[in-house]
Amino acid sequence: MITRRAGAAWLLPLVTLAVVLSIVLSHAEIGRLVQVLRRVQAGWILAALGLQAVTYVLAAAIWHLALVRQGARQPFLVLVRLALAMLLGNQALPSVGVSGGLFVQEALARRGTPRPAAMAALLLGLTTTCAAFVISLAAALVWLHRHGGTSAFAMSIAVAFAGFAGTVIAGVVAAHRLPHAWHRRLGRWPVVGAAIVAAAQAPPRVLQAPSLLVPLTGLQAIQILVDGATLAVCLRAIGVASGLGTAFSSYVVASAGSRVAFVPLGLGTFEGAAVLMLHGRGVPLEAALAATLVFRGLTLWLPLLPGVWSARRTLA
Repeated sequence: MITRRAGAAWLLPLVTLAVVLSIVLSHAEIGRLVQVLRRVQAGWILAALGLQAVTYVLAAAIWHLALVRQGARQPFLVLVRLALAMLLGNQALPSVGVSGGLFVQEALARRGTPRPAAMAALLLGLTTTCAAFVISLAAALVWLHRHGGTSAFAMSIAVAFAGFAGTVIAGVVAAHRLPHAWHRRLGRWPVVGAAIVAAAQAPPRVLQAPSLLVPLTGLQAIQILVDGATLAVCLRAIGVASGLGTAFSSYVVASAGSRVAFVPLGLGTFEGAAVLMLHGRGVPLEAALAATLVFRGLTLWLPLLPGVWSARRTLA
């Protein structure tokens, strides 16, 4: 039975999504939106699914590299399955990979991976995710500046995420130097506190090794680029020939905004930001909403079912 706390946790994102959709639909023509959705081309949808499969392989490769460099190995296909299960944790709780990473860390420990190595891999994934998003946001802002100007909305999200990412990275790097009494206090903080407490248990030499940070950040950036390409393919699927730059910048800004908003599943926050960014780049409002809904269906809702299966199998 769903508890009242779980129901309350779902209430905010559902209300947020409903409000955002009502605002967008009040400015859009429902009939035109339905026509756009009816034009969805199956071939492009299959291409988008293929791109999303690549993101799970990249996520597994990040864990694989972080573990191998510490002398810990797991079968690559197991890591791919864990990457799929990780979606549940990352989407169900507002975080930058902490919740899903903790799930994978526990699963790896049950499979014989030393906990310090699994914890270090989790934190390497966390810090490199933050770094890759900061780099991607900078690239998106540069592209927007050269192609019509950077909006105040995009700039504000970039600044907010940069501050958040800087706090997380600094906390992870300096966690082992903090007094033990601080760990109990910081442990009460959502997301950031959990990361800092976890960082105190991981080997500092691993967390600060450039030979790991550079390639992992590169893999994270490629994963973000593939997600942006997925949105571009979703636009193509509804007949909008928008460039990769528009899709990539819209995805990065919307994803960063949903992460700093701390709304479970990013419901409402991602959709609203993505539609606003796409429409600001000249995509018709109905097409922007349709492409965003298709994108979220492929990247969030569709993988949840196999994610549940993978999580149950992993925990079993």
